[in-house]
Amino acid sequence: MFGYNLFVGIIVLGVLVFIHELGHFLVAKVLGIGVLRFSIGFGKKVVGWRRGETEYQIALIPLGGYVKLLGESPDENVPETEVHRSFTAQSIIRRACVVVAGPVMNFLLAGLFLPLVFMIGVPQPGYFTSPPRIGWVEPDSPAEEAGFAPGDLVLSINGVPVKDWESLINAVITSPNEELEVAFERNGRAMSATLVPRADRNTGAGMAGFQPDVPKMVIKEVVKGRPADRAGMRPGDIVISINGISRQDYAAMRRLIEESPGEELSFEIRRGKETLVLAVKPVADPETKLGKVGVSFLPGFPDMEVIERRYGFLAALDKGSRELVRLTGLTFSVLGKFLSGKLSIRHLGGPITIVRYAGQAAHSGLASLLQFVAFLSLNLAILNVLPIPVLDGGHLGFLLIESVIGRPVSPKSQEMAYKIGFTILIILMIVVFYNDLVKMFLGFP
Repeated sequence: MFGYNLFVGIIVLGVLVFIHELGHFLVAKVLGIGVLRFSIGFGKKVVGWRRGETEYQIALIPLGGYVKLLGESPDENVPETEVHRSFTAQSIIRRACVVVAGPVMNFLLAGLFLPLVFMIGVPQPGYFTSPPRIGWVEPDSPAEEAGFAPGDLVLSINGVPVKDWESLINAVITSPNEELEVAFERNGRAMSATLVPRADRNTGAGMAGFQPDVPKMVIKEVVKGRPADRAGMRPGDIVISINGISRQDYAAMRRLIEESPGEELSFEIRRGKETLVLAVKPVADPETKLGKVGVSFLPGFPDMEVIERRYGFLAALDKGSRELVRLTGLTFSVLGKFLSGKLSIRHLGGPITIVRYAGQAAHSGLASLLQFVAFLSLNLAILNVLPIPVLDGGHLGFLLIESVIGRPVSPKSQEMAYKIGFTILIILMIVVFYNDLVKMFLGFP
């Protein structure tokens, strides 16, 4: 399994890097700038060839890539006959076009793949198309604070009609910490309330705390080596009761696990036609101290229907565009929370996490894989425009300063900035690799 995940992960990263560097390459070629090397990966060359003035290569370390342009460094010796084709001889606008082309290509790739995902078909719970009638409300949640109760039927949010659970969920997750005026019906009586979805600490998405009538839990994934795995749980198992207490809702069961680190819990499990009783002792998350058993749950009925919704070209284009806008806003929101300290850096993932999720997405089908690639491509586009030296955003920053002061930033200042930027990236890489290893060996989210 790891070998498969690694293979898929390398292919996914390779595609994203290729598209990014292709943007720089194509714009440079169109503008008549010399391109000396096009590399996928860093370090020692594994395979390569030359065509014209450009050397094309695949390097040993598949964690990025680069395009080396003629005269890219101010101190580079460029033949006098070629000076007009050097990067530093171009106008600020032309250089900016080359720099920004990489992130733009990644953004366009995401914009292309997301409509394809909706055309191929998106697996989703059957209740997504059901009327948005609330089945349960999580204690101490924004929904409880706003006064919602089981049986309420949501009619509209901020005046926009809500026809099904998909519409309701989309409205909530895209509005973290925002006031939403919700009109709903209770026992035939029209009512309204102000709901402020809470930002999820892992993703930054809005969370309200209400769900459809989903009283049971289906195990979606079991982390190898964790308590649930050691007890014999498998994906697809259905949790009937914990400690003999049945008919609990999803929130109550999850809360019981989180509140019981170190205590042995008796799980009644339905597996096909069998009923099993498994003893599981949750372990404490090192940061939150909440009990974890090493599974992810899919709340739903034991026989919950999962349907694959396909959209026509125009509808898929509309859905894909809306999803691109939503994911872009969500990414910036999450970045802001990391920078402000509202989200812990323990949630950052690196190459190992990408490899793991790439393999899972590939196993789930083409649509899931394209959706994952689109999400990564969008993130790569946004991260690359951050104003950090050595990233595209840092290059744009130097060009902006040059446009203001009327001359290029001195090589010495650029070198110092690049050293700082490189140090930041090295520290970030150490952090994400550490997080990846913790997730892989300890199984914590």
